Amino acid sequence: MANPETGWRGKLHPAFFEVAPIVQTFERTRRRTEARREKELRTVRRGDNDRRREIDQQAIGEFNKLLDWCAVQLQSVQEKYPTIPYNPRAYSYLHPGIDEPDTADPFTRFLHWMRHRQSVTMTWREFVKGSLKAVRQMARTVEDWLRILVRRERIKAFQGDDVHREFLQLIICFQQQPLTAEERADCADAYCGCGVTEHDVDALRKQFARLSKDLNAAFEASRQGVTTPPST
Repeated sequence: MANPETGWRGKLHPAFFEVAPIVQTFERTRRRTEARREKELRTVRRGDNDRRREIDQQAIGEFNKLLDWCAVQLQSVQEKYPTIPYNPRAYSYLHPGIDEPDTADPFTRFLHWMRHRQSVTMTWREFVKGSLKAVRQMARTVEDWLRILVRRERIKAFQGDDVHREFLQLIICFQQQPLTAEERADCADAYCGCGVTEHDVDALRKQFARLSKDLNAAFEASRQGVTTPPST
């Protein structure tokens, strides 16, 4: 899809118009899969755990196929736009900060961000100061990781509106000029995968403000670095 020179479309990099439909298809397909899973689970007799596991495994298999499809599509976009200019604040939480031990892969960092609304770097900084809350947060991320990749289980849903947060993050990443609140709502009407065709401007403005605050905090933490705890 072309990127017109006028309006909110002209403020976004052309790659956005190829990535956004992929994300939109992902969200819509994921939601349909989840709805079908929930519907099938309601028909299972009490105590029939084998059937429940079968339904869960089928849903997980479909989700994995969806992820594979997304990876192929995004790789194609990457090859088309090998040097896309982007806002580094959008996804800084996926990478270690200055002097931070690189012990977490991007997927683990993504899980941590989605669960706790802060980067691994931010939690690590609190951990080295002796924060028990940070210990619990890190442990929860490890639990999510094990359930998904080792036990092949579903994890508890993340709190908050993750669909809109992810979409707004995509806008932040690819915008070449800031969009107004009205323009972000129009963009969401066209490309958000939530299923709503007319987004509330004020609600989206508040979500954008919260997300921007979280992203700015993660970005600043990544630049400040952390201190490695003393050995015992």
